[in-house]
Amino acid sequence: MNKTKTYIPQCGENIEDACKAALSMSMESGESVDFTFNDVTLIANPKGTISELLNAWEGQSEKKKKNELKQ
Repeated sequence: MNKTKTYIPQCGENIEDACKAALSMSMESGESVDFTFNDVTLIANPKGTISELLNAWEGQSEKKKKNELKQ
């Protein structure tokens, strides 16, 4: 069974720094780490990259913005 830890981004932290911190936590623990940034939840895994997390965040953020504009 896969374990998941949670990283809580700090006030003033940008998305790139949050991705780096979550990925580092994941690599150190060998477990997946979830975190939420601007209402978008991501999961860092030990074999992932910062670029993958940033791309996922950008895609989900864009989708969220489009959905909000439709309302």
